Amino acid sequence: PTAEELVNWDGVVIENKNDFIGDSWITDTIGDTMYNPLIADTMYFRRWVDIKRNLKLCDWTKETTRDNPNYDPTQKYRLIWDVTTYNLNQFIKKGGKDVV
Repeated sequence: PTAEELVNWDGVVIENKNDFIGDSWITDTIGDTMYNPLIADTMYFRRWVDIKRNLKLCDWTKETTRDNPNYDPTQKYRLIWDVTTYNLNQFIKKGGKDVV
């Protein structure tokens, strides 16, 4: 994904007001679901799911539920965050003072 797509992807997550994010693209309003033209015009739902698949690298069988005291709302994206942070720290550590 491009940098613009990643910014738009985050914007869709922030703008969503439905329990299921896919409802933001459905033009037929059923019950509490709300079509959101801003989200629908930003990117197609299929593209949003494709980007999500790349960002959400986690073992879902080990995820804790919301009622668990150890629940971490960022657990779905924790692996990619930890790898990025580790790699950046190694780059800085091994690169010396000239890389900063």
